[in-house]
Amino acid sequence: MIINENGNSLITVLVTTLVLTTLGLAIVAASIGGAERTELREADIEITYEAIKLADDITSTLATKLQEFSITTLLSNPPQLISETTSFVDNQITNVLSTLQLGELENKSFIECVSVVDVTESSPKSVLKSNYNGNCDDSVTLDGPTLQLNGSTSRVYEIIIQTKNTEKTQANINRTLRKRIILSPLPSFLHYALGAGGDLILNGSPTINGDIYAGNLLIKDQANYCLDDCKSFKTANSLMPFVNGDIFSNNPGILPLITQENFYKNAVPKIKGDSQFTNVDLLKGFTEQRQLILSDITVEGTTLDLLSSTSQTISNIANTKGIRALDLIPIPDLGLDNTLSDVGSLITENLPIENVLDIEGVFTNAAALIDPIIPAGTQLITHTGDLVITNLSNSLSLPNIIVDGDVVILGNKPIDLKNIIATGDIKVINLKDSVNLPTTSKLISLGKIEIESVSNTVIGGDLFAAGDLLLKSSGSNNFVVTGTLLTEGKVTISGDSSDTTEEDDFIQFDSVIYSLGEANVSNLGIKKPESTDGQLILLAGDKLNIYRINEFSYFDANIQEAENGLPDREDSSISSLQAFFYTEKGAELYGVGSSFFVNGGVFAKEDLTINAIRGSIDNISEASSILGENQQDQLSRFIVDYKRDIILQNIDALPKPSKLTLITDQQTVQ
Repeated sequence: MIINENGNSLITVLVTTLVLTTLGLAIVAASIGGAERTELREADIEITYEAIKLADDITSTLATKLQEFSITTLLSNPPQLISETTSFVDNQITNVLSTLQLGELENKSFIECVSVVDVTESSPKSVLKSNYNGNCDDSVTLDGPTLQLNGSTSRVYEIIIQTKNTEKTQANINRTLRKRIILSPLPSFLHYALGAGGDLILNGSPTINGDIYAGNLLIKDQANYCLDDCKSFKTANSLMPFVNGDIFSNNPGILPLITQENFYKNAVPKIKGDSQFTNVDLLKGFTEQRQLILSDITVEGTTLDLLSSTSQTISNIANTKGIRALDLIPIPDLGLDNTLSDVGSLITENLPIENVLDIEGVFTNAAALIDPIIPAGTQLITHTGDLVITNLSNSLSLPNIIVDGDVVILGNKPIDLKNIIATGDIKVINLKDSVNLPTTSKLISLGKIEIESVSNTVIGGDLFAAGDLLLKSSGSNNFVVTGTLLTEGKVTISGDSSDTTEEDDFIQFDSVIYSLGEANVSNLGIKKPESTDGQLILLAGDKLNIYRINEFSYFDANIQEAENGLPDREDSSISSLQAFFYTEKGAELYGVGSSFFVNGGVFAKEDLTINAIRGSIDNISEASSILGENQQDQLSRFIVDYKRDIILQNIDALPKPSKLTLITDQQTVQ
């Protein structure tokens, strides 16, 4: 028995020793493995950090050197601009690698290759390839996706840095960093969702999905709203603003504001310096476009000079050339002796629209007075005095019209327009059917231009008004504007202010509008034309006013707030403004009674104030009683969703900057 017990004790000791030895070896192995994994992780972090640092050095040097690269003489020659931009990038990055970083790169064996690829167009193009401690892998640099923007004067480059851990005692770690940058010749204000050269004042809780530029920043959780046409003001409680983007500013004084308590849901944006911002020369851009519009008009084989002595030139032509308007009307043959004065008024006087409509009831076949009797091949109709043209039953195709006075075109049936030039006002009112101004034609008025559409209207040509410009949609969803529009006065873009139902007034824009005066936008939605990537770009020399947009409307109850602050799906009941707005002065916008959804951006050279609350509201009198805490998780009534692809478009009508701007896009490490 004693012998058996000794044997059992020995077995127990041996088993225990074996278990402890195995456990010890496992612990040692785990420690060694953990140390190796830690070492590999440290190596991974180190080579990734160095790659990011090198990419940042390259982009910061490019941004600095861009200030020495003038594009003023290149803007009129896009192929040369593209070529010299690419050459500039090649030279500057080569200099960075050869001078600033050469010593470091030679001592860092994990940097294998630095490449730059132009990914703007359909096929990637190698701009630069620098081997260091290995061979550049073309399958990495040239097989990536491209943007397929053939001919774009903005260029998109990918900086590709390939790294590899070459320590023999460690497993290989391969990393590829891709940093995309954009060099754009577009004005700086188009790079931001919201911005102000002076104070950017965010009162309440707007949602900004995009970057912000601020000369100075002011924030509070209360929104102002106005009563009695803004003759008096009140305050509504709200929450803090939400910014899903970065804040660019050269003002260190805003740093104390960048804290969790100052932003909706404690989502603090990053703050970045921006030394590249350049002001817009609106007057220069206006002058350039005015010269283009007024210097390229040919009538009866003669190019008109409207840049100098414009009024006298129009008067001379109206009195000496073309077919006289009155010569087209065989009044003695009408058999309407007792109403000859009315017929004359219909054609030659600028009657109020209601008077013209009264005449429609008397002369149901009045179109025969104008359309069928225009001789074939007529290129020009002229008139001294005011001219009203309406078609009551037949379609009408007008030749060029030059009038020393006012012109009114009243459409009841399809009307095709050509150039209309007047020393007075031009009014085009489309009551039924369609009105079309092709891209080859223009409206030029030394007074004001007013275009009102109830039905289908296409303004493809350019407009110039020495007075004010009015574009009004009255229940129309097919009012399309694609020309360049200039006014030396104010511009007003509006819908029907008396309609209290869901918004049904729209204008589709792929257009640049210059206004040397105020810009007023109200009571309508702004869309892009179907099958285009266009938008409205509105530049105002004076104050910007946008009001009564989706008044007292709100998103459907089933639509929720997404992480980026936007509605998680579209809602047809809320009309968006697909536009970029810029003013040389200031602007104060209200998302309290109105519900703004700007798909583009808003920028003021001076101060910009945004007032916004969250959630639904049925009457402006309710605003002061809404509690801020009840607005949590509600969509904002002032949303700006930045349209980033604007910086890749060719928009010839915009003011031309003298420098390219560098925009840092996405960065990935694989």
